[in-house]
Amino acid sequence: MCAFWAQPLPATFAAVMPVLESLRFRDTAGDIIAKQWNNGVDHADALMVLLLMILDSGGPRPLAEVSDWADQFGIELLLGLDPAKLHDDKIGKTLDALVPVGEDGEPDLSRLTELHNRLANTAVCRHGIATDVLHYDFTGVDFTGAYMGSKLVRKGKGPARRQFELGLNVTAQGAFPILATVHPGATNHTVSVPGNLAKLAERLPEQKFCVVTDAAGLCYDNVVAYEQARQCFVSPRQLREWEKREIAALAPEQFKLARCRSAKGERFWLHEREWTLAPKAKDGAVTMRAVVVMSESRQSVERKRARGQMRDLLARLGDIAGLAGGRGNYRRPEYVREMIDKALVKFRHASPFVTVDVREEFALSWTVDWSGFRDARLRMGRWILFTNLPGETHSPEDVLEMYRGRHVVESSYRQLKSELQIAPMHLRLPNRLYALAGVYVIALMVLSALQMLARRAGLETKRGQALTSRALLRQMKAATAVVCEVDGQLRATVGPLSDLAQEYLAAMGFPDAQHWLSVPSCDQSAISGI
Repeated sequence: MCAFWAQPLPATFAAVMPVLESLRFRDTAGDIIAKQWNNGVDHADALMVLLLMILDSGGPRPLAEVSDWADQFGIELLLGLDPAKLHDDKIGKTLDALVPVGEDGEPDLSRLTELHNRLANTAVCRHGIATDVLHYDFTGVDFTGAYMGSKLVRKGKGPARRQFELGLNVTAQGAFPILATVHPGATNHTVSVPGNLAKLAERLPEQKFCVVTDAAGLCYDNVVAYEQARQCFVSPRQLREWEKREIAALAPEQFKLARCRSAKGERFWLHEREWTLAPKAKDGAVTMRAVVVMSESRQSVERKRARGQMRDLLARLGDIAGLAGGRGNYRRPEYVREMIDKALVKFRHASPFVTVDVREEFALSWTVDWSGFRDARLRMGRWILFTNLPGETHSPEDVLEMYRGRHVVESSYRQLKSELQIAPMHLRLPNRLYALAGVYVIALMVLSALQMLARRAGLETKRGQALTSRALLRQMKAATAVVCEVDGQLRATVGPLSDLAQEYLAAMGFPDAQHWLSVPSCDQSAISGI
């Protein structure tokens, strides 16, 4: 009679392995970095293990613990690999092979780029992902430690914070990351747009697409770049004061109520016009469509802010009037005027409608243009979306709907930082930082494809909401195999998953969990009583 024992497996493997297979990850990685080690563990094997670690529901572990994790969670049963051979040096060599250091001493990103390209192309073809609308944004990946002299990890936003910037282009349909770029910390989002556009043109050759960005992604030079590339954009922009006054001057009757509503049912009104950018430092000018948006929710927020600032400004002026001519600095007229000026600057949304008069005998008086203030509040909540999409094919409502899909790229960053925990990275060599960031982007591809398949299958949570990849993987709480050894050969049978997990996997057409083991199954009659 043989002995049986229980072996934990990566909790999410039954959902992750089918997606990796659909992307042909193992074959693609093996083609690009084909070096085989003498111990039989190649780079594609090591990358598979890293992805299973990162996507495990227990959260990613430090790279220094890969071999321990592989031993604890039965990688030998799943991939046929000896966990002891996945030590730190092997993992480091895999990252070096994915992003080698070139002759010039700089990281060579060609292999990582090719891997991302081929995986993205496979996903687009296999799952029918539309790539005509893309959302582009930046986020910082933080590090602890000095990293002095690093060209990649630099001081970024926040006190004593070091980071590099990760740029993501995700599809509007399915939030699939088509292109990822890594930039040194504190890189300006605005100046990255032309380079990103050129890389997108290489990734999607001979294809028309529209890039949706936030206000940091639009300036005169970027509009010119889009026009020269014959591609389209949708983006707001930081407006100058005269531009804000110009849209505030539009009468409410000039806006048309849009059919679309926010998730909370709040309304939008739209007004379309032409808008010209002609910076003084540039020789030319560009003209584009401008969709002026009046948002009910934004209007409510700005009206409330203006009302509160008017209340606080009048209260502050009352305080200054009570102190003027009294003790200390308030005996000096110039100090009183200085305090008034500070109050007017602080409460800038109310100060244009308040006129203050200060006489030499410290008598303060002020008047409020209540009529102008009420009219200004009626014109609040306005902003502009700029685009070069043709009006014949894309109405103002279409432009607004494109921009309102921005949540897909923000959700992708939340997944990278919260669920996949991309930071902190316990690495220092720049090429390995690039490589590991690329592995995390592949993990994000898996999550995006998994969520897309779940929604196409019509899967919902118990509350009737569309199933997310996060909610799906949470159902993969644990996976265990019953293992025995027969004639010197390991055999294993995966224990039953939760009923809900099995229901989800079946609905998406995924194979039974047993399919992914690299060893034969145990004799069912022998383990029936266990």
